[in-house]
Amino acid sequence: MSKTLLVYPPGGTVTLPVTLLSTGTYVVDLWIESPGNIVETSGELTFPTVCPPTPTPAPTPSPTTAPGSTFTAQLSMSVAVAGGKVTVTASGLEGSEPVQLWLHSAPVQLWSDTASDAGTLTQTITIPEGTALGSHQIEVRGATSGSVRLNLTVSEGLAATGSNDVLIGSLSIGAAALLAAGGLALLLARRTRQHRAI
Repeated sequence: MSKTLLVYPPGGTVTLPVTLLSTGTYVVDLWIESPGNIVETSGELTFPTVCPPTPTPAPTPSPTTAPGSTFTAQLSMSVAVAGGKVTVTASGLEGSEPVQLWLHSAPVQLWSDTASDAGTLTQTITIPEGTALGSHQIEVRGATSGSVRLNLTVSEGLAATGSNDVLIGSLSIGAAALLAAGGLALLLARRTRQHRAI
């Protein structure tokens, strides 16, 4: 049992702090003493189950996006040959941002340097010899701006020039045939004139 001695002015009120050890019913005895008079009283207090307050979660800050230009890139052609050259242009990069150019799907780094002070890039790259035929991607990878992938198809070297070669060959053969026919006709005409003169 604990006792607390409080002194308060006449007509005043007293607030008694109570430490709750557990739920249940407690008996509280009060002795009220005034000059020449002592009054004792008691009573029961029941403390219900007290649930700890639910902590209020701290608000989650909304993500913010730094203002800036949109990073875009493009290729000078969508079809190339192994060993051929393709020009990559890009804009919306950070000024002087480190940039790398990669060939996928088997990753091969083609170039590494920085963008211009204005955040632009114009760079000619060579598609490595031995690159497999089919669909590939050129990745423009900025150190802070992220990356953009551009589709590129690698075709056979003869496929791009073979039709022209055949066409040139056909024209050459046709021209030779025409010249031969013209020469033969001229020769026959001369012989006919000589025969008539005799």
